[in-house]
Amino acid sequence: MVRTVYAYVSLIDGNLPSYHHDELKTIASIAFRFAGKTTPEDYVTSLSETLGKPYAREHVLSANSLVHGDWDNDAQANLSEIIGKHMLPEKARVTVMLRNEWERVRIDGKPLWEHGVEKAEWEKEKWYGTEYVVRRTNFSDGEATEGLHLPEPNAFIAEQFDVEKKEVLEVRSVGFILTLAGSHLFPPCLVAHETSFED
Repeated sequence: MVRTVYAYVSLIDGNLPSYHHDELKTIASIAFRFAGKTTPEDYVTSLSETLGKPYAREHVLSANSLVHGDWDNDAQANLSEIIGKHMLPEKARVTVMLRNEWERVRIDGKPLWEHGVEKAEWEKEKWYGTEYVVRRTNFSDGEATEGLHLPEPNAFIAEQFDVEKKEVLEVRSVGFILTLAGSHLFPPCLVAHETSFED
């Protein structure tokens, strides 16, 4: 699993198409545009926290919601630098937790005892007495995982939000329950005069 994660990270390094950034930017913009109402105290709390972060002042109101900037060579270079310095297998710390049956744990495909881990060597943390053991391993060895690829552009992100308005000359009240495709409209409801219904 760990090797698969880092194999996927290697796909991003230096090879991230700009449409991934553009899609996230569009989705964030839609969510910000149609955001639900919030309470004044929650808004003030969020705004005060944002003011303490290194955002440009013109982005304070939207910094936590919108994706600012464009994907260019500098952005890709910054991402590659972060991956090259920090997102490395040798810097990974993986935690495996089991209630029991610790013998099922595998590191590099081998059980713990093949890594020199014996049950007697396990330590207990001081608060709850939970047993644990810490061992170094090498996640960089092994063949690259095949079959991984970055997602294609998402064709289902909404782009058109205009509503076509239709002028209704007369509105009348309907005094009965109307069933349409499994949906129910309970009275009183209003429908356009020119709409006809089957008995």
